[in-house]
Amino acid sequence: MNKILLTVLLTSFFALNIFAQKEKDHNVDEFCGSWVLDEDRSFVDQEIKDNFEDYKLAIARNESELKLSQSYSFKGQTYDRAVNLWTDKKGEDNNYTILNIIELDNSRLFYKLEDVKLKSKSQFKNGKIMRQGSYKRDFDQYPYIVEEIYSLSDDGKVLTILTQIRALTTESTGGILDRAEKLQRPRTRNYKEVFQRQ
Repeated sequence: MNKILLTVLLTSFFALNIFAQKEKDHNVDEFCGSWVLDEDRSFVDQEIKDNFEDYKLAIARNESELKLSQSYSFKGQTYDRAVNLWTDKKGEDNNYTILNIIELDNSRLFYKLEDVKLKSKSQFKNGKIMRQGSYKRDFDQYPYIVEEIYSLSDDGKVLTILTQIRALTTESTGGILDRAEKLQRPRTRNYKEVFQRQ
């Protein structure tokens, strides 16, 4: 009986220990360091991925401020970007680079980078960096909501950034949209960036 009880207790202990390990949160300092983009595991569109080269990211921390330095080549031109995030929800204003996808008359796609002003708030929660903000250009019919989630692999060697950009619109209750309205209606875009620690 004692052996059975001991076996049950040990099994329960190991099961709880494994569960605790899976739920263990990363410290914000673990995000700091130098990262290089894993092109094979990033983005969702091969054409988009092919336009980026030598994408590197550096993250540094000063109390509740995170400083992100990005460098990459897009269509042969080098870009350097600096982003400041406050993990205490203080709020921040940054230049934010978006990728415009333009469909030409012959159905070919043209990719162009554009900087916009993004007003956002960030926080560190459950072992992840979370950022939510919005931007609206003069010619945009709707503001765009940007959501980012930064997460680390269990061993801390892989950084994944999930980004969703969507238009803040109200759903139509008047029936089926006609073709003209459909063409004007912005769609949601999802991006995935996977970085390896250097």
